[in-house]
Amino acid sequence: MATYVDILVREIKAAGWSFGYTACRDADTGALVHVADAHKAGQRCLARADTELSAFMELRGLVDKAAPDDAHAQERERGAPP
Repeated sequence: MATYVDILVREIKAAGWSFGYTACRDADTGALVHVADAHKAGQRCLARADTELSAFMELRGLVDKAAPDDAHAQERERGAPP
């Protein structure tokens, strides 16, 4: 069964973006920081969050804003289900 992160990753890849993900400890606070990034045609989006899911949700929103001409972004604007 696919997780929400799997679904978000599929949507990012379907829009033609390459992506990466890592988690690391903040040197000052020791808190775990999740970082997801995507790039396509000279554009780059970077999201940091407290959880993996939050990082990918933020990244998905940034990808939609960075490339509004993508078919998936147009479908979302029309109210089509994801």
